[in-house]
Amino acid sequence: MCGRYVAVTPPEELASYFSASLSPELEAEFRPSWNVPPTTRVAAVTAGAEGDRLLAPYRWGLVPSWAKGLSFGANTVNARAESIATKASFRSAFRSRRCIIPADGYYEWRTTSGEVKQPYYFTRADGAPLAFAGLWEAWRPPVGPDELVGWVLTCAIVTTEAGADVQEIHTRMPVILEPGDLWDVWLDPELHDPHELGSLLRPATAGTLLRRRVAKAVGSVRNDSPALIDEVLESPSLF
Repeated sequence: MCGRYVAVTPPEELASYFSASLSPELEAEFRPSWNVPPTTRVAAVTAGAEGDRLLAPYRWGLVPSWAKGLSFGANTVNARAESIATKASFRSAFRSRRCIIPADGYYEWRTTSGEVKQPYYFTRADGAPLAFAGLWEAWRPPVGPDELVGWVLTCAIVTTEAGADVQEIHTRMPVILEPGDLWDVWLDPELHDPHELGSLLRPATAGTLLRRRVAKAVGSVRNDSPALIDEVLESPSLF
């Protein structure tokens, strides 16, 4: 799973990295965060029919058009790769509305002896931004014939079984798309083949990620500072 991540790279740099145009809305509202929680606005990359890419803001927690309210998204921040093509919440977006969600790194928790949860911070070993496979939807509340209400864009991060870099900490991880042709394939709104798309949803190869143990302060959304990603060494044994 992926429930918290870091987003501090300026949008203009991300737009350049992903060869995308930058939404003025995202540029205006961006604030760096070292503790991005679900249901907040995050950056995502989409592509049009001609392949032109756009980096714009989306609400994290996918809300299908048929949902009764935005609260639906609290339970759909992640989409499991194994059921993405058949689950009602995700299958339409998987078919036609896919995106890339950039991140500088993400957090995962390992349960240790005594049921204590210890957070770890994962980043790419090469220092580049992470490119999470994502889905997006557009939702608006039910309205009368004379009411005009804007659409709310929402998204979810696709997860898969943990690869070698993560499995010691957790059983799941985000799908990380490597730069290059995979981005074009995943973002292509005209591509609907579930088998071709599903072949992209695999764990990252060994050596893609680095991890470090961090402080438990990240567990509270009220905490948001660069100190959250500082490495915390294990206390030496007294015996």
